[in-house]
Amino acid sequence: MLRLTPDNLSRAQAVSAILAAVASDTVSKVAIGAAIGRGWFAADLATMALGSLAAGGAAARLTFVFLAD
Repeated sequence: MLRLTPDNLSRAQAVSAILAAVASDTVSKVAIGAAIGRGWFAADLATMALGSLAAGGAAARLTFVFLAD
């Protein structure tokens, strides 16, 4: 894996890569859950996913604020 990038990643690039992976994983799990369970289960799952993505966005914002120093 180390040889896939020509140089080392910066902290901001590493944070972006991790958050992109988490976001795509969350969206795929919501899609699977919505396909398997219908009705209230899908609505509850979507609410939980939106909360998780909002928390991840807040964490990313704080991370970039602290990295700007």
